[in-house]
Amino acid sequence: MIHRIRLKSAWEAFRRSPDAVLWRRVFHCPTGLGDRTQVWLVLDGERQPHSVRLNDNLLSQGRASRIDRNNVQLRFEIQTQLTPGKNTLELILPTSGQPADEPCSQAGSSPLRVIPLEVYLEIQENDTAE
Repeated sequence: MIHRIRLKSAWEAFRRSPDAVLWRRVFHCPTGLGDRTQVWLVLDGERQPHSVRLNDNLLSQGRASRIDRNNVQLRFEIQTQLTPGKNTLELILPTSGQPADEPCSQAGSSPLRVIPLEVYLEIQENDTAE
């Protein structure tokens, strides 16, 4: 069985450059993870991030796969990179040129916002019964 935890809201946004925004979200480690549990970070959307970091570690193993001609999906196995307490996820996304991208301040954080991308943790317990 797969359990999903959506990370849609409570993001901070920081202007990185005229064409990129740093999105940051802190979340607690899911509880009840066993030795056979896999935890995936999944990103679905039209815009592919320039970079993805979890707890200051660059996640470079994910591969983009086209869902359809407009959407891209990235998946990262993150079980070993989660800390027992708080975890910090950072994405640098290109701006879309839409007004929703503009409220970020150059020198500071904006109020908590909804990220323009589907972001979720996917948790799956692997059965080893033979």
